[in-house]
Amino acid sequence: MVNTNNAQEWLNTTPQTRRQFVTDILPEGFEPSNYDELEEHNVLYVPEDPLEGELDLSDFTSVKTINIEGHLITKLDLTGCRQLKILKADNNQLQEVIWPQYNGNQISPLVSINLTNNDFAVRNLSEFSRFVNLIDLSLGTDDRIRISQNIYNRWNGSLEPLQNLHELVTLNISGTDIDSGIEYLPVKEFSCFTFGNSGRNEARINTLQRNLAHSLGLLIRGSELNDWASDEGNYDDVDLAFDKVDIIRNWIEGYRTEQTQLLVQTV
Repeated sequence: MVNTNNAQEWLNTTPQTRRQFVTDILPEGFEPSNYDELEEHNVLYVPEDPLEGELDLSDFTSVKTINIEGHLITKLDLTGCRQLKILKADNNQLQEVIWPQYNGNQISPLVSINLTNNDFAVRNLSEFSRFVNLIDLSLGTDDRIRISQNIYNRWNGSLEPLQNLHELVTLNISGTDIDSGIEYLPVKEFSCFTFGNSGRNEARINTLQRNLAHSLGLLIRGSELNDWASDEGNYDDVDLAFDKVDIIRNWIEGYRTEQTQLLVQTV
């Protein structure tokens, strides 16, 4: 039997006077990349035994990296974490994240958010629209055992809220109910897009796959289409000789050009 710790009780062993100086919250044995530049008290190590329940990190005002993957955390409060750059909270049981509350016109420094394999209720992607510096956004579910237990992320709706994330390189929405908005994807830096159904045959992501395949003129359907959407690398079929992301990027750019031309014609 795996021993678990109440997440907040564990955190309460960290004195309030120390919390404002912590810059990295990491699993035991991990070292930050700039370790030589940090004093010992800057790193708070997370125990190996799973943490469960809610975790309030709102008073960690200097934290830049949080890695709490593989626990049983259900709610995460990041209200005061205005310097946070990297959040790695995949493989938990998260149902809610309270995001940093920024002062005035402060632009969020977040560059990476990984919430893969959690338990978020039905909601759209609007909460991510303000994170304009994001490079990596991973929101899907790829753990089929979790899905069979009805534990998975239920993001739905359109990709439109991500349209101003111009630094985005990686996007994972596998197994979700996002069904539209490919034309809004920021493609400047885009290089990795994963949108398989992860075995959820009823997932609305299948609609996104089919509509995109139709728009691209791809002659693949069903499991073959899903394999293509799930694959982060290249596809071997001669009809899909280009990289997946390149195919999508070219279509989006063409679509936007066409829409611009139509707009000019109507003026």
